Amino acid sequence: METLCLVIVEDEDAHFSLMERAILRDLPGASVYHFKDAGSCLERLDEILPDIIVTDYLMPDMNGIQFLEALNQEKRDIPVIMITGQGDEDIAVQAMKLGARDYLVKSADFFKLLPSVIEKVAREWKLKQSLRELEKRFQDLAENISDWIWEVDRQGRYIYSNPMVEDILGYRPDEVIGKDFHDFFAEDVKETLKESVFQVTMRKRPIFALETRLVHKTGYEITVEVNGTPFFDKGGNLSGYRGVHRDISLRKRTEDQIRRLSHQLLRAQEIERQRLSRDLHDHLAQDCSAMKIGLDTLFVGQPDISIENRKRVAELSEMARRNIAAIRDLAYNLSPAGLEQLGLVQTVLRYCEDFSGGAGRRLTFFPPEWMR
Repeated sequence: METLCLVIVEDEDAHFSLMERAILRDLPGASVYHFKDAGSCLERLDEILPDIIVTDYLMPDMNGIQFLEALNQEKRDIPVIMITGQGDEDIAVQAMKLGARDYLVKSADFFKLLPSVIEKVAREWKLKQSLRELEKRFQDLAENISDWIWEVDRQGRYIYSNPMVEDILGYRPDEVIGKDFHDFFAEDVKETLKESVFQVTMRKRPIFALETRLVHKTGYEITVEVNGTPFFDKGGNLSGYRGVHRDISLRKRTEDQIRRLSHQLLRAQEIERQRLSRDLHDHLAQDCSAMKIGLDTLFVGQPDISIENRKRVAELSEMARRNIAAIRDLAYNLSPAGLEQLGLVQTVLRYCEDFSGGAGRRLTFFPPEWMR
């Protein structure tokens, strides 16, 4: 245990000496300060900063109860052990109500018990301080985070809400406490979500990335992502859920806008592909066809043309034929002829049939639900 700084308020020097000896025997290294009256002790608390105060009930200037009241008035958060020469339940009750951490009677084994009581109080106080620090840390986090942190009981009623609920829903935390978890759901999804959440909580499962719409106090809707985890009592029974609502309205609007822009872009691309397909088919392919016809009829009625020239023109005609076929395939791939008349599904099916016939392998197409 860490070194303790102790203050003992005891007006009898002999009794203090015995107390100090017992403490230092079992708690070596402890610092012990002695005061004969409570008033002197109060004056030097800021200087000493004790970890624990051990005070007698009967003192010259004020009794132990009055001393506790004075500590409370000065907002001194110091654990106090009250000791008295005789057991008195009323005094013990009063002392504990005023914040005393323990009460010890000057019995035959008093000096044996005192160090262990001091050690126990110190351990409990350290634990209490640790819990306070954790609570303060959580409170600071909960009150400054941009998400709505909440807790509901096993019936689904809110028992805690951080202040961020007012930014997200427009309600103060005290307006949320006591309401059911589904009270803020949008009407068109309320019953469905109630059932979904009920099924999750019945299985005591966490709630993960549940998207839903809530209604703001002023009437407009927001989209939130919900995450929650169950907590249980000592018997393993469900006590409730703790979780977070994150406002994702802006994200959803951005995603919708991206989808709309993507659709517009795809539409613009499709229009451009159709234009290119028409230009290839109606202009370039037709010009190439006319050129091939011209090449095929170039030497009609001219028997004196050499075989070499005829052969060269025939090669150019074959080249033109291949180019025409390539241009038509390119135009078809850019915008299949039947797409507008037959639709996407039938066009893809026909493409699969054409591929199967040309490649010698059977290609089967199962259109997804969104294409049907």
